[in-house]
Amino acid sequence: MPAMADVIGLQTFIIIIVFAISLTSSEIIRGYCAYLLGDRYGYVEGRLTTNPLELVDFVGTIALPIILVLFQSPIMGASCHNVRIDFSRIRFGKFGIVLAILAKPFSEFLLCVISLFFFQWSRPESLAMEIFRMGVFLNAFLVAIGVLPILPISGGQLVAALLPPKWRYAYEMHAPYSFFIFLFIILVLPLIGLDIMPILHFIAMKVIGLAILIVHFFV
Repeated sequence: MPAMADVIGLQTFIIIIVFAISLTSSEIIRGYCAYLLGDRYGYVEGRLTTNPLELVDFVGTIALPIILVLFQSPIMGASCHNVRIDFSRIRFGKFGIVLAILAKPFSEFLLCVISLFFFQWSRPESLAMEIFRMGVFLNAFLVAIGVLPILPISGGQLVAALLPPKWRYAYEMHAPYSFFIFLFIILVLPLIGLDIMPILHFIAMKVIGLAILIVHFFV
């Protein structure tokens, strides 16, 4: 019986499902963290919900993964409707802002650990095993991609939060074009010898290694 990943249509579907669950869940957790720290912006916008599907973005959550699969990109990425944070309302100053932003990559790491836990108990060659395997690697790469200084990625949000106000506005002007900037980085730069894949792969493997240590410690 061939592995489930050998079926390209099923693999693409699994990638989209895992991305949708991971991205929206982590974004909701980030929004709730900001809410606990004093920011009600996400709550007023109606972004704080227990239904992750409400944050699904057709372009970022569905179209982008399909494009990357079709172009056989070595890097996978996606995005969703983000829960905006009003930094001026976050308590504890810069420390609180950093906590709110880092809640997203932390939740992605937690999803990586959970996926790894269920992966080792899944039946070989099963659909569940393929889903949890994809959950491990995609969430690890989401953590790695989070270091990129592009809005609305966590790295970009962290840079914007720490910049002085007069520089923050100029920096945030690239946000409407972030989708195309991301595609340029992962599809065009490798063609001219500026491939960031080895760096992201290194970070992702470290994330998975830490997840393995945690799972083995508790199991």
